[in-house]
Amino acid sequence: MLLAALSSACVEPQFSHARGDDDGDARASSQTETPGARPRATDASAVAELDAKAMEVDATHVDDATHVDDATQVDARVHPDAGTPWYAALAPHYAVSIRFYSKDRGLADQAIYSHELILTAEVSVDDAGQVTMVAQRCLDRGNVLGVGLKDEFELIHPERLPAPTFELVMRPDGLRTEAPARRHGFAEQPAACTPGTRMRVSDRPWLRDGMCECRAAALPVLADDCRIVDDDMDGKAGISVQHKGLRNDIEPTRMLDSSQIVAGMLTPDGRIRASYLENYESIGLDCGASPCAQAAIAVCPLMLNPVLFEPLAERSDCAAVLAAQEAGRLFQLPTLTFVSGC
Repeated sequence: MLLAALSSACVEPQFSHARGDDDGDARASSQTETPGARPRATDASAVAELDAKAMEVDATHVDDATHVDDATQVDARVHPDAGTPWYAALAPHYAVSIRFYSKDRGLADQAIYSHELILTAEVSVDDAGQVTMVAQRCLDRGNVLGVGLKDEFELIHPERLPAPTFELVMRPDGLRTEAPARRHGFAEQPAACTPGTRMRVSDRPWLRDGMCECRAAALPVLADDCRIVDDDMDGKAGISVQHKGLRNDIEPTRMLDSSQIVAGMLTPDGRIRASYLENYESIGLDCGASPCAQAAIAVCPLMLNPVLFEPLAERSDCAAVLAAQEAGRLFQLPTLTFVSGC
């Protein structure tokens, strides 16, 4: 990847978590959209691998001390009352803060990504003791910095995306989420689609003639693919990402997200401190008639990607949670900047 490529287009990272360097850091070898070079689709085996890797975590890379910020912190795996289930301290309503970081391997680690999410989460336990969490994305934004490069990116309407359901489970390395890969901006192939043919669809104003293409690729890579839908309901293909910096425009995007929350520790007052196992693949849909190109990134060590669960007194929508965060009543977070130690 030439540095000259930094002069155009946007930056939107994709992660696929795996053990990487010889030093044992929890890193990823993955694909990322880089200025002037955007991601291509993966094949079917790569899609399966993306989902499978999200279910793996090496606990040796998690420093539990990074999650202990309260004198009352307890290990969620060993509840003080042996007759009380581990989930007894969970709150029904949460605000969740997630931050994660990476470097662009294709640019010799000279481009660095910082990314943050804020979610609302509703937790419930059924009669069999299965714990589920419905998580609504409220904020999804980040930035990338490099030589001659500065871009800020943000989903315009994250609160309109479908809210996925996760299972909360206790593993030897702590509390974690489990869920299949989530599709954002695309759906399954329509039943009437035969690869190599075209079909007429409604309510997709980005199609010039109302006709979409039925393609055999494992994942859609172009806006006219019949699997592309308007998940954020703004009349544009996929989900819309606002860029400020190099592009200063709105990019239609689709994303396959297999990320999970891992190594969680639960306090008696219901707070959770965990790490984020980022594992997603996204692609811009505005490259024209050809798929966008790819570049590789490296995810920072797991312990540097913090997840904070803050209990809420009542069920709250995204507007209320973001207003509380803006007023300083939720997470005490510093300005989003790249972390040291990566």
